[in-house]
Amino acid sequence: MEYPAEVQERIDLLNTYIENPKLTYANIYHLYPKEIAYPNGFYDSRFFTLVCFNSETNEKRIIENRDGLSFPFEKDMSIKMIRIYADGSTIIVFRKLYRFDIFQSVSIGEYV
Repeated sequence: MEYPAEVQERIDLLNTYIENPKLTYANIYHLYPKEIAYPNGFYDSRFFTLVCFNSETNEKRIIENRDGLSFPFEKDMSIKMIRIYADGSTIIVFRKLYRFDIFQSVSIGEYV
């Protein structure tokens, strides 16, 4: 799909982050929807690719085939924004870094 230049600039910015497969703290979580999770995941969900971005270190981690996000550690998570992008993906931006743990779902919680 071709996007206007102003849209493509924002997509390209996320591509400047360096991939780090050991990254465990991030403040930006970008979900790219994939196929329906049935019968191998939550039946009412879709699998997604999650890209976790740490804006302080300019690093990212790519996590494939998850079907949920959970927030079990913090009662008052500090979300700055949630947006649906032009390509159908969803971005969640937090005001601070949060640790994430990978299970069937990804748990986001304890902060730095």
